[in-house]
Amino acid sequence: MTTTPVATSAPRSSGATAPSARRDLRARRQVLTTSVMGLALLVVVLHAVVGILPDAPVVWVLTPDRLVLLVGLAAGLVAAPSPREWATWLDLPIVLLVAASAASAVASGQEWPVWRALLTGVMTCYLAVGLMRRHPSSWTLVTGSALVACAVTGLTALHQWADDVPTGFCRAGLAAGRELCSDPDAMVRVTGTFGNPNVLAAALVLLLPVAWAGATSLPTSSARLVGYAVVVLGYVAVLLTWSRAGVAAAVVGATVLVLLRPGWSRRVSTAVAAAVVIGGVLVVGGSLGVRRDVWGAALRVMAGHPLGVGPGRSGAVIDQQVPGPERFRHAHDLWLSWTLEGGWLAGAAVVALTLGAVWLVRRGVRSGSTVARVAGAGLAGFAVMSLVDHPANTTGIATLLWLLLGLVAGVGKAGVGKTGVRESRSVAPPRP
Repeated sequence: MTTTPVATSAPRSSGATAPSARRDLRARRQVLTTSVMGLALLVVVLHAVVGILPDAPVVWVLTPDRLVLLVGLAAGLVAAPSPREWATWLDLPIVLLVAASAASAVASGQEWPVWRALLTGVMTCYLAVGLMRRHPSSWTLVTGSALVACAVTGLTALHQWADDVPTGFCRAGLAAGRELCSDPDAMVRVTGTFGNPNVLAAALVLLLPVAWAGATSLPTSSARLVGYAVVVLGYVAVLLTWSRAGVAAAVVGATVLVLLRPGWSRRVSTAVAAAVVIGGVLVVGGSLGVRRDVWGAALRVMAGHPLGVGPGRSGAVIDQQVPGPERFRHAHDLWLSWTLEGGWLAGAAVVALTLGAVWLVRRGVRSGSTVARVAGAGLAGFAVMSLVDHPANTTGIATLLWLLLGLVAGVGKAGVGKTGVRESRSVAPPRP
């Protein structure tokens, strides 16, 4: 009789430890995949603003940044092998954009580097989606990456201004027509870690709202003070670029960040937003200059090329259409440039991406999403700048743009608390 309890207790103990062991294994796997994906995203963001990786391919067409992205995505697939975990409302326009760009490259007989760069951006987008969907706590890592990136490039820009470092770009205030460094009143336009002041402004416009979210979430008041100082100095760096579009975009982005704050009435938000948009139009529109000729040429060429002129060829085509010594790299408008290069379907895909991002931001903000709020503010400012420029023509800026699109797409299924993403309703939201 005394041996019966002993015989039955052993299997009970073994059965009780099996679920615990499986839980421990899943927890360790989640920590590992989160770490790999987060580190990959950090490296990609820093490479976009500083260029910390070599550009030469390691194997075939796989550059170091693409290998980092592939490792991060592979870790995400281990954690979430189901395709439903990666599906977003932006999938269809993304597939259409990639296909249309490939068709344009074939039709125009172009090489494939620009198309491969597009795929790199798409990989960044889905890496962000995977992080937001499977590891909501990694939002802290995303905001921290933005803070570091803004600190590095913003402080580099302030150093250029303080030491009057010649960058090759000058402007006498925000007025048009005075951009020669020989002008006695001209001031150096800072470029930070980039080669062009407009590109620096675009990077900061995209990242500063996310960096602000990182500053607010720092654990101590001293750390938050440092974070806020980085954000303020970043906006000062935007001003020192003397980019008219960049300054207007930064104002719009900061205003949208405030307007999307919970508790603001619709009337106040609408009135302030209208004032900001009108001000931005006046600032940017007062100095369009040769852009009118560029846009006219782009529209004329687009009408006769439904498949586009080929990825990366918009500048060369416009040079043939617009007389004068000035040379162009793009159509000085994101939507025109994509349509001119990738064709009508590519243009439709970019418009669909824009509208889809607006809808996802609105949906996320209404459910309380911090991610949607700050990413939406960065995208709103960048959209204003892209009306008269195309900074996403630069690989680093395109990477940051796709990153923010991935953030808003990743929270498209649910709301968010103060700490980040709230998962689907079947899963309890994370607590601060």
